[in-house]
Amino acid sequence: PRSTLFPYTTLFRSYTFDVCDGSGNVIASAVDNFDSAATAKQYVTIVKTACANAVDDSYEKDEYPRFAVYYDGARYRFTLATEANKVLVRSERFETKRQAHKAAEHMRKHMS
Repeated sequence: PRSTLFPYTTLFRSYTFDVCDGSGNVIASAVDNFDSAATAKQYVTIVKTACANAVDDSYEKDEYPRFAVYYDGARYRFTLATEANKVLVRSERFETKRQAHKAAEHMRKHMS
């Protein structure tokens, strides 16, 4: 199953998107809101390119784009970032680190 992007409009007329797995479950969301659908679509292209070129967090900490799994104090999450302080998407919360890694790998395989 492929990952699917679900764009939507927020209450205040800004745009964002979710990344869903093949079953329609949200696994990650854009961290930014956009002022137009066109800008959101451009961002989706950036996310797809980053997925295709991303390394995981077992590589050097200064290599980008990269997926990084972390513990937020309650559950595990992952981010996809293009540089040290530019996170593109942040995942939903997962019970285990393995689940977070699996979701990040799914996104990498099916978004690029």
